[in-house]
Amino acid sequence: MTFDITQAWKNAFNVQEKYKTMEVDEIVAHATADRLPFGVCMLNLEKDINIANVIRTAHCMGAEVVYALGWRKVDNRGMVGCQNYTNYIKKRVDENDIDAVIEFLREQVNNGYTPIFAEWNEYSRSINSSEFDDVIMNSKPLLIMGNEGLGIPMEVMSAFDNQNIFHIPQRGVIRSMNVAAASSILQFKIASLKGL
Repeated sequence: MTFDITQAWKNAFNVQEKYKTMEVDEIVAHATADRLPFGVCMLNLEKDINIANVIRTAHCMGAEVVYALGWRKVDNRGMVGCQNYTNYIKKRVDENDIDAVIEFLREQVNNGYTPIFAEWNEYSRSINSSEFDDVIMNSKPLLIMGNEGLGIPMEVMSAFDNQNIFHIPQRGVIRSMNVAAASSILQFKIASLKGL
C-alpha cells in the first residue's frame, strides 16, 4: 500500500497529529470511543458561526450527540472538519412549530436524556449551585441552547414543568453573552463533572 499524503490530508483535516495518517472511519471510531454521556441541542439558531462553534466545542468536550433543530442552513465553515468526527444531527423544524420541538425533546427523554435548559428566567438557578452539579452527576444531560435573540421558548420549558433551568452568573448590564460562548462554559462544566 502506498501512502498518499493528499488523501491523508483530506481524510484527517484538523485532527491531532496521531490521527493524521488514519482513514476517516478510523478517526470516527476513536472519537466515538472518547465520548462522555451528555448531549447538546440547539433550538432555532440562525445561520451564522455560532452553530459551528457550538458543534466544535461539543466535539472537543466529548458530547456523544449534537442536535441542531431549526429552519435555516448551518454554516459549516467554522466547524473546520469536526462535523466529520462528531455525531451531529440536523433536524428541520419550522420556525413557529413549538410542538415539534417539545415532541423531539420528549423523544430524547425516552432515550434516557434529561433536558437542561440554558436560560435566565424566574425559574433558573446558577450553574454554580449544588442543584446543577446534582442533576448533571445523576442523569444523562441534554444541554438545550436557544436562539441568541429569543432564547428558549417559554412553552418548551413549561412542557417540562420549568425544571432544570440554569443560568451563568454574569456582571455588566447587557442581557446575555454570546450563545456559543455560553455553550462553551456550560459544556466545559458538564464535561468536567462527567470526567473530562
